[in-house]
Amino acid sequence: MSNALHQLNIAYHPLEDRLLLRMTTGGSGDLIEYRLWLTRRFVRLLWDALSQILEAEALKEPRVSLDSLEAFKQFQQSDALAQGDFKTPYRAGDARTPLGTDPLLLSRFQVSRGPEGKQILSLQTQGGPALNLTLNVPLIHSIRKLLMDKVTEAQWDLAGMHIPDEPVFLAETSKTIN
Repeated sequence: MSNALHQLNIAYHPLEDRLLLRMTTGGSGDLIEYRLWLTRRFVRLLWDALSQILEAEALKEPRVSLDSLEAFKQFQQSDALAQGDFKTPYRAGDARTPLGTDPLLLSRFQVSRGPEGKQILSLQTQGGPALNLTLNVPLIHSIRKLLMDKVTEAQWDLAGMHIPDEPVFLAETSKTIN
């Protein structure tokens, strides 16, 4: 997958008890769609890897102390999700499907450092091609939200998998002391 990510969708399929990840790449005139199955185990491992990337990226920020790390990550999450479009329906339309119309089962993934220090997520099928996604913090938060929504729908109850609540900022009130 060498084109820019156009749209991403995750749906739960109860009969398969799997999540179906669909991605389109390219421009509106020439879309390519990839269809991939995510198992419960795969989702759990992917979630942990994405969480570790977010932690590492937050620690790179010089203004963030260890005491404020969680609040900073929550701020990044809020900002990323506010910018994301979660309302537009997924549209593959007449997208080409170079890997076929049947979803492929993802068997493993690898995270590596790419050009300019960017994180590359390589999604690999058994004996088939690997699809590479260049990750940034907003995309990671968007993927995590989509995963969390569908894991909740599937009632998989994966321990430790949650998205922190919005940060709470307390406004200072003025006090009069007599």
